[in-house]
Amino acid sequence: MKPLFLSAIVLIFAACGGWLILAPYWHLPQADKRFLQTSPTRNDLISRFGRPDEEIERGEKFSMTGWLPLPDRAATHRAVSFVRRYGSKIYVFLDEGNRVETFVISSS
Repeated sequence: MKPLFLSAIVLIFAACGGWLILAPYWHLPQADKRFLQTSPTRNDLISRFGRPDEEIERGEKFSMTGWLPLPDRAATHRAVSFVRRYGSKIYVFLDEGNRVETFVISSS
């Protein structure tokens, strides 16, 4: 009976450990993409991702910081970027109503 109980405990810990390792690199990026595809507002972005790492105004472009691909377009109204803990940077271009116009997810 003891070996079966220990096997179950090991299996549970392995599953939890696997989830803790995989969630940031698989689940969170997918959840971020789904969130961005709903055209959230700038305030919604800040609520989810925190303070932007970089913010540019109309006509400006993001500067190269080592994250690829770097969006080559200029902001039509405003754009913000957020560094995520799973090793990605999200560039978000906002329209005049401060809703997501388009986004690019880059990696270092």
